[in-house]
Amino acid sequence: MDSLAGGVTMILGALAYRSAKRRRLGMRPDTALRRAVEISLLVIVCLPLVILAAEGNDALWFYPWSGIVVPAGSLAAFLWILARKNVKNGDTLPSIR
Repeated sequence: MDSLAGGVTMILGALAYRSAKRRRLGMRPDTALRRAVEISLLVIVCLPLVILAAEGNDALWFYPWSGIVVPAGSLAAFLWILARKNVKNGDTLPSIR
């Protein structure tokens, strides 16, 4: 079940990242609904972490992909894309390029 839950949550995290990237590039409009969908996808990605933490610390060590690696990677990628330079107004951190 670890690989199944990890795979599903990885796909949901990738969808949130892709939506944020398209919004940042100006390919999609920046609406409240789009941001709400992105945040709800990230909440679902972090749900296995919360469930495994409620079971105890041993559960996190037995299921590291769905409990630690996928939520941490998804959140890091999402926060990274939000911190990059905005193409339209340039109000956030500059790009690496």
